[in-house]
Amino acid sequence: MVGINDIGRGVDPKVTVQNYTQIIRRIHASSPSTTVYLQSVLPIRGQGNEKNRQVRALNQEISNLADNKTFIFVDLYHSFLQGDEMSPDLSVNDGVHLNGAGYEVWKTNIMRFLTARAGN
Repeated sequence: MVGINDIGRGVDPKVTVQNYTQIIRRIHASSPSTTVYLQSVLPIRGQGNEKNRQVRALNQEISNLADNKTFIFVDLYHSFLQGDEMSPDLSVNDGVHLNGAGYEVWKTNIMRFLTARAGN
């Protein structure tokens, strides 16, 4: 999970995507047979629609890095939405960090990808 802290700190999204690209290139160079799951940045709650607009734009850029072979994009964002922001049932009071129910949703989403991948 890379990105939400950058958004919170006002880091230019281009810089975040460059950092993301460097990370996945290093992983691939060190371990070319490793599948990397590029997880979307989750929505946030209570910090305005502008932050979630930035999250959606960043998620689009992250998804563009996926090749669906070595780099697989996992859209978690939509599983955590209620309206236009993070479901209050899935996060702690800060609206950013997940609670137990949120981690269960995350686990369920990730397991679908891992299970599907294991079948190939």
